Amino acid sequence: MIVGNGILASSFKRSEYNWDDVIIMASGVSNSNETDKEAYERERQLIKAYQHTNKTLVYFSTTSIYEEAKQQTMYIQYKKEIEEYISTVFSKSLIIRLPIVLSDNNNPRQLFGYIKDRIKRNEELIVHKNASRFFFDVEEIPRATHIILENMQSRNESNVSINVGFPRKFTMLELVKVLEAAHPNLRTKVIDLGEQYETDFSHFLSLIDDRYSFKSNNPEALIRYYL
Repeated sequence: MIVGNGILASSFKRSEYNWDDVIIMASGVSNSNETDKEAYERERQLIKAYQHTNKTLVYFSTTSIYEEAKQQTMYIQYKKEIEEYISTVFSKSLIIRLPIVLSDNNNPRQLFGYIKDRIKRNEELIVHKNASRFFFDVEEIPRATHIILENMQSRNESNVSINVGFPRKFTMLELVKVLEAAHPNLRTKVIDLGEQYETDFSHFLSLIDDRYSFKSNNPEALIRYYL
C-alpha cells in the first residue's frame, strides 16, 4: 500500500516490487524549512491513522538529524519526535533516513530545485563553501527499501531504523564545478558558511552486494543526470 501522490510515491508506484504487505508512507512534510505547525499535524494524524495495522509501516526521515546546525529547527525536532513515536507505537516499522533526494522535481524550496531555478532565471547562485552533502536517487529508493524489508523478514526483525546512502560526500565547491561544466555562464557567489556532518551508512552497505548497482554511489554522475 502506497500512501501519497508526490515524487517519492510515484517512484514506488513505478517500481517492479509489490507493496501490498507494507504501508509506504510517501506523504507528508518534505520541505526542511517548513514552519507551518498544521502541516506537521496533518502528517502526524495521517500516521496515527495506521497505528493499529499489522503491516510494516515504512516511514522516510532524514539524515539531517545528525546535522548540528539544524537541531533547533521545527523540521528536525518533528522528525525526531515522529521517529520515536513510530518505533514505539507500531508493532512493525521501518524508518529510512535519507540524504538529499535527487529527482526531476523543480521545487525551488529544495536544494536542487533552487539550483535549477537559479540557472533557469540566470540568477546568481549562492554557495556555502564549507558545506558538503550526500545524495540519493529517488528512483533507487524503492529498491533500497525492498532490500531492507527482505533482510528484516529473514532476520525476523520488527522495528528497524537505518541510514540509507553511500559514504561519498559531495562538497558544494565540487557541485559548482559540475554545474559550471554544464552551464558555462553560471554566476556564483561563494560565501564562508556551511558545515559538514557525518552519517554512518554501514548497516545499509552491509545489505548490498555485487547483485545491486546504485547510481547514487556516484554523486557526480547522478547530478549530471538530473541537471
